[in-house]
Amino acid sequence: MSEFPQVLQGVIRDHDEFRAAFRALVAAGMNAGERDSEAVAQAAVSLEKRLDEINRLVEKHVRKEEQGVFPVLRIPLSAGAETGNTIFEVLEAEHRHLEKALASLTSMCDAIGSGGNTSSGHVDLVVTKLRIVEAEFLAHFVKEEQGVYSRAGEVLTEDDRRKIERALDSM
Repeated sequence: MSEFPQVLQGVIRDHDEFRAAFRALVAAGMNAGERDSEAVAQAAVSLEKRLDEINRLVEKHVRKEEQGVFPVLRIPLSAGAETGNTIFEVLEAEHRHLEKALASLTSMCDAIGSGGNTSSGHVDLVVTKLRIVEAEFLAHFVKEEQGVYSRAGEVLTEDDRRKIERALDSM
């Protein structure tokens, strides 16, 4: 993490925590498909709770980025970029997409957990979608880390760092 400015270390740590959480979710989902229907329903409820927790953390993380970090980095890192096509607009659109994808997964788990289709095929569908969402998150993190955060050290002034610190501390 030493390549990223100190003020961004917490945001990067969030990414690492999400990576670990998704690995654990995929593993839990894969194990759920090997159980009887009652155990599958219980596993789906557990997955739903974990997804709810992740969603709350994602919402907080997105606020940190969109209200604390991106406003400060937007000007120096978007200079010359076409409006509607800056890295920040792309990342913010991905935030909305990823939040919707998590909500969809949560809904699928809720349907299984409330006695819906508990077949292994339906659980496999949840695991497949979970893997897709995980891959989307991982790709998103790479864009943020390589496209924004790795360049932040080059453009952040001391005043910029203080602005980000104050914004993040207030959340």
